[in-house]
Amino acid sequence: MNAAGQPPSAGGSTPAAPAPRGTVPPLADADRALGEALLKEGLVTEAQLKHAFEFQRQTGGELRDILPKLGYVREHVLVQYIAREKHIHFVDPEAAEVDDELMAKIPREVIERHQIVPLRSEHGVLLALSDPDDFAAIDEIQFLTSRPIESALAPRAAIRKAINQYYQREDARRKRAAAIQGGGAGGPAHIQKVLALPSDALLKGLVLALIEKGEVEAESILTYASLGASARR
Repeated sequence: MNAAGQPPSAGGSTPAAPAPRGTVPPLADADRALGEALLKEGLVTEAQLKHAFEFQRQTGGELRDILPKLGYVREHVLVQYIAREKHIHFVDPEAAEVDDELMAKIPREVIERHQIVPLRSEHGVLLALSDPDDFAAIDEIQFLTSRPIESALAPRAAIRKAINQYYQREDARRKRAAAIQGGGAGGPAHIQKVLALPSDALLKGLVLALIEKGEVEAESILTYASLGASARR
């Protein structure tokens, strides 16, 4: 029996002692490497990193999402650091212009599945990515657009906000178009009725509309009408 009261193994060696209570189970290599790098860079403290790993053990998720959630480092600062380490560009979709034309060409399911946003660029497509290793997204967008792709890492929260804002604008635009097609105010049916009015009724309606909108004053119209009548006599 060894000091811990356990029998030796078949080879005669003593089994490894169990990990001390309260320690964090093995982490993903990428998260461990990121944590060590951030600690060395001074962006987090050892206590903060330990708490973040414990939080990850309990809830799951990636370290790059957990640290900002716990308030230990701002997401922009963290993503900028990752972009430098990965030797790729950093971009903030909130400070750039979303390419609406390309957004319309890319299926919404692809945009939301990869969490990507195409931004306006003089050369090809500048694709804001939330995952620097999402090479499948780059290949898929290049296939859909037939244009060269330049990738840039962006904060996930900023990408989600840009995606939501774009589709909110598109939904509002489609609702307006549907209202017009359905004969809402200003739709084709109303326009046809206006064009079918007799000239005098159309003129009176136009004058009344201008007066109500404050574009002209009734007194001015009366004055010009009197001048016109005098000239014809």
